[in-house]
Amino acid sequence: MFDILAIALNLFITPAYAQNVTCATRPSADSSNACASTAFVHNLVTSGGTFTVNNNTQLSAVSTSTTSLIIRYGYSSAGDSPPVVYVSSGSACSLNAGAGDGGSQVPSANGKCWLGQFNGYYNVKQFGAKGNAVADDTTTIQNTLTAAGAAGGGYVFVPAGIYLTAAVLSVPSYTTFTGVGQGGTTIRMTSAPPSKAFCGTTMNAVIGSACTRSVTVSKFTLDLATNSVITNGIQFGEYGAASTMVDGTMEDNEINGLDAHMYLYYVKFANRIKIKNNRGTGIPVGAATQDIACIETFGTDGSEVSGNYCRGVGVGVTVKSQVSITGSDIKNTLVHDNIIDYAMNGIIVSNASGLIFNNVKVYNNIVTNSGNNALQGSFSTGGTSSNIQITNNQFLEASNATVRIDGDYTTNIGLVFTGNTITQANASYGGVIFTDINGLYFAFNTIGALPYYALDISGGSNQTYYGNKITGSSHSAIYTRAGTATPSNIQFIGNTILNYGTGTAGSGIAIDAGDNITMVRNHFMYGAASAAAYAIDAQLSTNSEISANTLGWTTANAVFVNGTGGRNNYNTAIFDRNAYRVSAIFPREVGFGLSNTDILTDDVDSSGNLRLRNSVTPASAVASCSQGQIRWDTSYVYVCIATDTWKRATLATW
Repeated sequence: MFDILAIALNLFITPAYAQNVTCATRPSADSSNACASTAFVHNLVTSGGTFTVNNNTQLSAVSTSTTSLIIRYGYSSAGDSPPVVYVSSGSACSLNAGAGDGGSQVPSANGKCWLGQFNGYYNVKQFGAKGNAVADDTTTIQNTLTAAGAAGGGYVFVPAGIYLTAAVLSVPSYTTFTGVGQGGTTIRMTSAPPSKAFCGTTMNAVIGSACTRSVTVSKFTLDLATNSVITNGIQFGEYGAASTMVDGTMEDNEINGLDAHMYLYYVKFANRIKIKNNRGTGIPVGAATQDIACIETFGTDGSEVSGNYCRGVGVGVTVKSQVSITGSDIKNTLVHDNIIDYAMNGIIVSNASGLIFNNVKVYNNIVTNSGNNALQGSFSTGGTSSNIQITNNQFLEASNATVRIDGDYTTNIGLVFTGNTITQANASYGGVIFTDINGLYFAFNTIGALPYYALDISGGSNQTYYGNKITGSSHSAIYTRAGTATPSNIQFIGNTILNYGTGTAGSGIAIDAGDNITMVRNHFMYGAASAAAYAIDAQLSTNSEISANTLGWTTANAVFVNGTGGRNNYNTAIFDRNAYRVSAIFPREVGFGLSNTDILTDDVDSSGNLRLRNSVTPASAVASCSQGQIRWDTSYVYVCIATDTWKRATLATW
């Protein structure tokens, strides 16, 4: 008997069958009929008589003493749901005080229970869901999910339609909860759901899961906007390690929210979660919003956010540890190939004090039209942050700074920022603002069309800027200044800086303060034609170097250095203006015709006139010197003709 039953279940209780078969009438043996296989099985298992019913009412009217097996062809009427095979039990239904759940358990005429056989595949219409945008389907959908969980998990299918709900739908372990696709299966909340208990905590969402394993929610449209319901969309996990879930997927869903405090896709204390290929929309483009978050994760390890589209929201994607929430660390997380348009903040990465933010990669995302920052980062004092990679993203057209990341200066966060494209920040903010960052490798980025500084660096240490291309900054292309402390151990190597200072006189690289600053092999072109503009304008302290840079075309000035104890060598100036100035306060001389041409301390005009600013008198004819050095005072010009050998000529009027 049960071998035959297994054949029956495998033949017609499948996902494809659950979606396509209608069985509007009792099936015939015609092989072209969609329910022919059902008839075949029916004939096998009912050779002694016909045991079929059209709905639940008829099923409840049959006694288990009449037959041990029966087929129900619909819930309210034949064909309104896929068929279900029922077997009799020797006891009353265990659910709802004997009333059953309408699907997996249906009471019989003799007080016993008919047990539905689903073979791991469930359709919510088999439990009485209508999907007609009128009936409240909360209980019937939850009953289906609960039945799947009681059987150890399964595939719960929701056919096309609009399903009204008013409570959190809880998805159990090892269960796939799925519709037909975005716009096909809609779950519409009618009112804010009451908090639902999950293993010692509570949750407010349309669909939720916590303290579970291997859960998938896919192919739904969740409608919060129609009835202005303020709640979360799909949520995995809740506060506290006790609620941690593992191996969850949110995929191919669409959630329509509104301008209120809510999270469309929310992950808290859940590990190995995939949020992929979903859509989240908040409010009409152009309206202001601060609260609605499209995707947010915290307290997660091994999770992935990919291929999603968020529009008209407060935040596109947030990956953070949560302040004051013990254990809400972020580890081994990927954020990639998402598109975020018209968000106040596109992507936020953040670590709070006392927590861990480790091995996070943000790559291949496109963020446009941000109302504040396209990328925002914050790494607080006392947190442990390391191996953060932000690569190959497009951060475009923000109204504030396009990228803004704040550190705590003392903690090396190991930030790698490479291959990104950054454009068009607000006229009062830098394209990229780094404040007190310790540990940064910023390389091969393209920054352009910026109405203020391209790079605004405050404080920080152990930073390398390599191989970047910066064009079209209206102020200085790179501006470095004191933050919590003086910037130190910062290298600018091999960068190309074009069209700087186009709006307000600015420099290619402007350094207000710095220690151990290196500027080597950078290329400056097309700077502003202003007497106040320099390719390099640096006020340095000790151990700094400006070497082998190319300072060229239409730049009003080359290098101005104010400080002590540095090296300034091998720089090449190429100009098409009438004059240029190479100035510094350094205890060095100036040389021509040498392999090491130091042109830092003095002025040379286009007629070849050389100005040695400071008079210096050698102590004696054998004072320390190198061949070719020149000094002067009011009486003599001194020339070092050989090592430690000075000659002098008397100055006279004529």
